[in-house]
Amino acid sequence: MKLKFPLFFLLILLLLFLNRILATQVNNVSVSVGIVVSPELKLKVYKDFSCTETLSSIDWGELHPKDRKTYLIFLRNEGNIAFILYLSTDNWYPLEAQEYIFPTWDYNNETIFPNEVKEISLILSISSEIKGITTFSFDFIIIGEQYEGKRTT
Repeated sequence: MKLKFPLFFLLILLLLFLNRILATQVNNVSVSVGIVVSPELKLKVYKDFSCTETLSSIDWGELHPKDRKTYLIFLRNEGNIAFILYLSTDNWYPLEAQEYIFPTWDYNNETIFPNEVKEISLILSISSEIKGITTFSFDFIIIGEQYEGKRTT
């Protein structure tokens, strides 16, 4: 007696196989990003303009290839010197994520004076070529350089 698979079992197997192929081509990426400020800066990162809720990490939620997401932060200079900021990243996990995920910000090298609050957008762009990465993390590193000039406004 020969065993015959009913046609619907074959269709289910085919659908499962296709689903698996499509799942590897369309990555749903979840990410957690830390924010680290150089210790010599008296700069704090907040979630709100009134600077009542500090921010140390960002959950970007689910990301897909070609996504570009923006997260609004507020930086307050809590020291007594003015400075200009620079952005870097570190602690990528997995390491190859930095080949497909591009963090940046809209800060334009404006001087941040004592007690001043700046609204800045952190931007995360995901490459259309991303494959095999379902979770990742990294740290935004905010570095400052003392500003020697005078306030012009």
